[in-house]
Amino acid sequence: MRRSLCIFTLLSAMLLVSVIAPVFGQISTTAFTVDATTNPVTATQPDGSSADIATDETVTLRIQFVLPESTTISIRTDTVLGASFTYVNNSARVSYLAGTLPSFNGDFAGIQNETEPSFTFPASRVTVIGSTLSFDFGSAINNDGDGDAENLIIEYDLIPAVGAVSGTAVNLTYDLVLDEGLPTEEVTTSSQVTLNLVDPPGVTVTQSGGGTAVTEGGATDTFTFVLTSQPSADVTVTVTPDAQVTVDKPTLTFTSTDWNTAQTVTVTAFNDNAAEGSPHSGAITFAAAGGGYTGLSITPVSVSITDNDNTGVTITESSGGTAVTEGGATDTFTVVLTSQPSADVTITVTPDAQVSVDQPTLTFTSTDWNTAQTVTVTAVDDNVAEGSPHSGAVTFAAAGGGYTGVSIAPVSVSITDNDNGGLSLAPLAFQLTEGVTNSYTIRLLSTPTVAPITLLVEFPTDQVNVNGNTAPFTLTFSDTTPQTIPFTVLANSDNNSPRTITIQHTITSSGAAEYPPGTQAVVTLTIDDVPPPPPSPTCDSENFSADGVVRTGVPDGLANAINCRVLYHNGGATTWLGSPLYSAAHLGVPGLLDLGVLQAVDIFSPPPSNLTYFQNGIVMCLRGEGTLIWLAASHAPRTAEIIGSYTVPEFPGFTCASLFEPGTLILVSVDPLTR
Repeated sequence: MRRSLCIFTLLSAMLLVSVIAPVFGQISTTAFTVDATTNPVTATQPDGSSADIATDETVTLRIQFVLPESTTISIRTDTVLGASFTYVNNSARVSYLAGTLPSFNGDFAGIQNETEPSFTFPASRVTVIGSTLSFDFGSAINNDGDGDAENLIIEYDLIPAVGAVSGTAVNLTYDLVLDEGLPTEEVTTSSQVTLNLVDPPGVTVTQSGGGTAVTEGGATDTFTFVLTSQPSADVTVTVTPDAQVTVDKPTLTFTSTDWNTAQTVTVTAFNDNAAEGSPHSGAITFAAAGGGYTGLSITPVSVSITDNDNTGVTITESSGGTAVTEGGATDTFTVVLTSQPSADVTITVTPDAQVSVDQPTLTFTSTDWNTAQTVTVTAVDDNVAEGSPHSGAVTFAAAGGGYTGVSIAPVSVSITDNDNGGLSLAPLAFQLTEGVTNSYTIRLLSTPTVAPITLLVEFPTDQVNVNGNTAPFTLTFSDTTPQTIPFTVLANSDNNSPRTITIQHTITSSGAAEYPPGTQAVVTLTIDDVPPPPPSPTCDSENFSADGVVRTGVPDGLANAINCRVLYHNGGATTWLGSPLYSAAHLGVPGLLDLGVLQAVDIFSPPPSNLTYFQNGIVMCLRGEGTLIWLAASHAPRTAEIIGSYTVPEFPGFTCASLFEPGTLILVSVDPLTR
């Protein structure tokens, strides 16, 4: 920061010392008077002047010499700075105020006729010895001939020395040597200016809790404001909140006596209607004026604001719900925003196929956002008996003004049907194959006015089982609750062409006029025949199946006379076209599955061989490790027995046994003797 002091010197009249536009104060006291009309010249020394200078300021001193007409004068000024100030090198500059510029020696040939000095004082004429700063003008000649006194001006800068301490009073002593050319008129006189070093202007803003946080329509917060140095006059601080907050004190005034007493400012959130999120921010700025504080930079206060508005949409249904009748009564609901939008909001109103609305779009502005708009709902009058009530829905999508993508709960509509009752089947038709199980649902289209309703379910019993029944059965309904009916298409060994059968449902008992007896509904089944599985191969051929579970050692004479039917394969029943071919019943003895069946193979001799005894025996091996159980075909009923087992190097990973007759060989993981 730069400060300016001015010292006026009047030769043959008087010498003045003053401050030009200082920050903290002004020196306007006459320093001393020089009377050049006497011989010798005399000078008097009045009281010195003083001013406050901040420790971070640059001080500009100004000396003005008033010269009489047609006089040659030699001038030198010496300033004793002391230890608290330092001269700023090459900062001295001079000018001359006169009607006509006089002639100067070579060092000052560039001096201009101007109020503010701009000509750099020759460095060779500036000396600093210890704490004494000297400017030597040499001979200044006033010879423009207009009869008026002229002015010679010098300005130079000082800065507080490193380590200068505020509160220190520094006396600057000025010695002025004047020589009008006659020995009897040389005068050496001096003056003193006192500069008081003070702290630079500053402020401290202290926020409660280390920050400022407020809530719209709720909690306020405070901060304190205080100056850090004594001002030279009253300081006014303008406190300016932005549009998000308000303050209780728009201005703060500090005097030179209460400058260090903190003042409290209360901050309140502006309670608007806009959903701006939490937190959103506000700010408070400051501007100081007066007492040396004008233009001081002050950090704004940032305010964290909790919003009390939410971006949302309120749907209000008449009587708490929306109910309409096909071909009859309509209903309404209202839509309104919960907070002020930043721009127009368009809400698209989309009904499903069961209902319609009178307003497919609603528009809300920033001025009418809180005015509810009414939507009328009408049932679509179709010819389908859908039951009463059945339901419809109205959905919403918002866009614009900060509402894009906001979630809006749909409106569910209860619809009273005006169509007659009936039976609903889903699905109505199936395309399937023998052995397949599936299901359908059946329900009443409307709640009967008189319950119950009894239906007879009929079907070809040699083709299908329905709901676990092998003969016609009845169903009873009292409302629209659907019933699921499973069915299984029976498999047979006949080579049938594709065929169509029906499952027929007939109302046989009803007291409701809308469900008269004789009303029917039919499910159609188109059945494709399933080709029989391929015949069981010879046991010997299993040896060539890489992932097969059977390996055999059969004499050549028996190789084509013994076949193997794999019942269980790696823990599961053998399948054909996605369905299991065998079950526990095929194993011959109940409970074998509890032993953890790994593999099971039925060994038999088909026609024409029809062997009942294998001469010299065969070796039969099953993949895996465990216990082999044997069920001889010659026993009726069959009896399970543990058969001796062994391994052979030709079939690693297989468990083997020697067999002499047809039967079923089963490999289990659990030894029955250890259970």
